[in-house]
Amino acid sequence: MKQITFLFFLMLLYKTNAQNATNTWYYGGNAGCEFSSGSPVVLNNGAMNTNEGCITQSDAFGNLLFYSDGITVYNANHVAMPNGTGLFGGFSASQSCVVVPDPGNTLRYYIFTIPDVGGPSGLTYSLIDMTLNGGLGDIMTKNVTVQAGSFAEKLHGVYIPGSKNAWVMVQLNNSNTYVKVQVTSAGVGLPQSQTIGSVHPFAVGCLKFSHDGKKVAVADYANDAFELFDFDSQTGTLSNPAKYTFPFNFPTYGFEFSEKGRYLYVGNVDVIPGLAYQYDMISGVNSTIITTGVQVLSVQNYIGQLQLAPNGKIYTPSWSNNFLSVINAPDSAGTACNGVANAFSTNNTVYLGMPQWIAGTLGSPLLYENFCFGDTTKFAVADSLSVVAVSWDFGDPSTGPNNTSYIYQPYHIFSAPGTYNVQVVMVYFNSSVDTINIQIDITVCNQVVAALAASDTSFCDKNCIDFFDQSQFAPNSWQWTFTGASPSSSTDQNPTGICYNNYGSFDVQLIACNAAGCDTVWLPAFITEFQLPATPVITLNGNTLTSTVAYAYQWFIVGDTSVYGTSQSFTPTVSGNYYVLISDSNGCQVPSNVIGFYLYVSEITDENIQYSFNPQSGLLQFTLSQLQQNNKITYTVYDAKGAIVDHNALSGAQHNSLMLNFASGIYAVQLVGEHFLGTIRVVKQ
Repeated sequence: MKQITFLFFLMLLYKTNAQNATNTWYYGGNAGCEFSSGSPVVLNNGAMNTNEGCITQSDAFGNLLFYSDGITVYNANHVAMPNGTGLFGGFSASQSCVVVPDPGNTLRYYIFTIPDVGGPSGLTYSLIDMTLNGGLGDIMTKNVTVQAGSFAEKLHGVYIPGSKNAWVMVQLNNSNTYVKVQVTSAGVGLPQSQTIGSVHPFAVGCLKFSHDGKKVAVADYANDAFELFDFDSQTGTLSNPAKYTFPFNFPTYGFEFSEKGRYLYVGNVDVIPGLAYQYDMISGVNSTIITTGVQVLSVQNYIGQLQLAPNGKIYTPSWSNNFLSVINAPDSAGTACNGVANAFSTNNTVYLGMPQWIAGTLGSPLLYENFCFGDTTKFAVADSLSVVAVSWDFGDPSTGPNNTSYIYQPYHIFSAPGTYNVQVVMVYFNSSVDTINIQIDITVCNQVVAALAASDTSFCDKNCIDFFDQSQFAPNSWQWTFTGASPSSSTDQNPTGICYNNYGSFDVQLIACNAAGCDTVWLPAFITEFQLPATPVITLNGNTLTSTVAYAYQWFIVGDTSVYGTSQSFTPTVSGNYYVLISDSNGCQVPSNVIGFYLYVSEITDENIQYSFNPQSGLLQFTLSQLQQNNKITYTVYDAKGAIVDHNALSGAQHNSLMLNFASGIYAVQLVGEHFLGTIRVVKQ
């Protein structure tokens, strides 16, 4: 099937609903802080004591759910969850764990873990269900192996833009092989490996995605270097590696991207002073980006991970003291970013770790897809459970009233190709209001969108039908496959005379192509051929006609379109040659044999009917007795083989005539009245 390319630029705005999930931080030696007011406020109630990697997760309103060092999961009461111990994360792993909300259930969370370098467990995950333990949560599935092996201490994830799905990535130890796994509503997918870039011989250091998911920075601690990659969030593919090696002792460790994505920050560890450098991302070219480094922070102790906060600032700990250093304006160039050492006192001891969230958490809580001109672009609020009201403006005023919507999952057909500024205002249950802006690029997609139709899709017994190409964007070649038909394939645009001679349901497939590519439409069981029911047999018992069993019945006199009965058994009130048309549950119909039925009151023969016949013209004239002349009379004309060639009704007038306008031969004219049956035999010249 066609792969849809998502073309958009996502603007990250301050204090979106998704950022509430990052309001509370627990890290280090029982240290913590909270950002709901904008500025960090010290928390002293943390139960976790860890050297490095950790996570903290809150709900959409900023309420604490749980936190972990990758070994123990603590609930909102700062108590280990009942099944929340013994996870396979490492106490001193740089990024021991990362949490990914379940795309299919807002009350479940995956925790991915890696051990300290050389640990045997490899990449594993556990699944938290927040409905357990009275709403405090517990682990329902623990330590499931994604891939065994020796991994470096590098573990991060990223949302696929416009989606709740996410990628999780790790690096094999002493290797240039990266392992990626996708998390969807269906669960955790199979791991995918890619070998690219340079070998990193030592496991320490971090791996981090940019907020828009387009870049990945990876530490090469042992070589005083870092590598920068492009990342395709649709396919999970890394590309365009560029490596920068510092000309001095710089064991690379932590990374963070500014909120708007303009700058990358890189920090070292295990040296004094601790330093952070800023790199300008504006060119988008990795080999250019790594040449733009400017020192923006110096701390008289070595520093640890770098983490963007909900207030747009970047914080980093200083080993074994009580301070966080801060970069106050990360989207400002060079020293204007205002890096300040030891700017925030934590009361409790910090080490190297900061809680991390997958990239895109600090982005837009919106889903959107389909950006071809003429297509239907779909939008959705990612967390509709927390939203009480929503208002959309698609930036397309020429569409009139269709330019706005007030539902959670609207769609819009844009009026022309171009860039549109889409705005959505969301009101939450706690009365907070978010305004999100995104840019949507609507382009002319020349690639075919395959579609088809047929002259019939279900029928009884053998049938030949026609197919019609209804693809968009001017395909110029077609490959049809007709399972169970003759012919079974065609390259015509609109194939005709495709015959089905077997009973059953059959698939139809069309591959339509043009210069831009191909698209496939496959319709399973699109054609159904029903088997005809068995031919019914009717029997006469006294004055009652009875059919063999069927789904429905219609009784007819030969040559008459009137329905005389609709049940299995039928008692006629009129003389005639009867048959029954039966139907099965699929609507397939089959007629029965013909049986004659006559109400004999009196009978006349050829001799007591006065008639004359002109063998050249075919004019038959006859006179009936006084008894018959005022009654309705029907006639049936048979040829020499007994086939009916004419049937109709006559008035009861005394002088009656028929014109036998047939070919030369012997004919029998049967006259049926209420009280008689008579036959006249004539020879037409």
